[in-house]
Amino acid sequence: MTTIPTGPTGRIITLLGIDGSGKDTVAEALKRRLEGRDIEVEHLSRRDYLLTKPTGQTADLHRTMYDASLRAFYTKAVTAEGEDLADEMPSEGDLRDPLLERVLAFTEISANSAHTVLASAVSEIAGGIAYRETVLRQRAARTGGVLIEASSLLRSVLKNCMLVRHAAGEGTPLYHSATAVLDCAVTLLRPNSSRIIPVLVRCTPAIAYERRILQSGRLGPMEHYGPMGGDATRAAYLDLQHRVQHFLDRRIAEDWRCVVVDMDGPRDITVPAAVDAILADERMAGC
Repeated sequence: MTTIPTGPTGRIITLLGIDGSGKDTVAEALKRRLEGRDIEVEHLSRRDYLLTKPTGQTADLHRTMYDASLRAFYTKAVTAEGEDLADEMPSEGDLRDPLLERVLAFTEISANSAHTVLASAVSEIAGGIAYRETVLRQRAARTGGVLIEASSLLRSVLKNCMLVRHAAGEGTPLYHSATAVLDCAVTLLRPNSSRIIPVLVRCTPAIAYERRILQSGRLGPMEHYGPMGGDATRAAYLDLQHRVQHFLDRRIAEDWRCVVVDMDGPRDITVPAAVDAILADERMAGC
């Protein structure tokens, strides 16, 4: 595969962390700080990219990967009323429809297939590689500025696999399969350039939960065990987020050479400190 140079100042900053840890807050503060230095900055997620309705072969690839992951996740999901959630999805067309997203966010799931959720995780690995190589790196190369990835696609893979392991139970073949997929994701999604700077935004799950509820009034559809027909409670949120945080600390922080920032304290202190830590990293020299 041809490596695309990112130019003399081009950088990609990708953020990782549990739900409600403050990734978007840090990203926006970093964007403002860099813009104050007259550096071109873009804060982008794969969903944002697709919502711009891009055209061409690259855009078609990402729509296909996104749709494959979403369809796999919900293809065996059953609602609390006993209906197949896959029936809510159009057989063709754009799955980024706001009405469909609302249905998926608010529908209670009573059962799901761990096998198809695992297939969704595998699709997200492929989508993450394609997105990095054909969108993020090319944009950074073209602008020579800083591109901030709102949330690494590793997070989707990680949560899907955690849902599968929780549903399957420790020691089962499916549990080991989910672990193998996670191991694969760590290797394949690992930053492959010194100009890609991963940032681990740490936050105690209990604090993140309170901020999430204060901000949105409810939990998101992928922040607990509800997608597998499990609990959608505070306890389920805390358990899942503890597992995600533990994995990020144990497997990702050092292996990916993450800049680690702590968001447990007041935002007026932690956010500027997080931005300072990112900008102080040697890989940001020149910015």
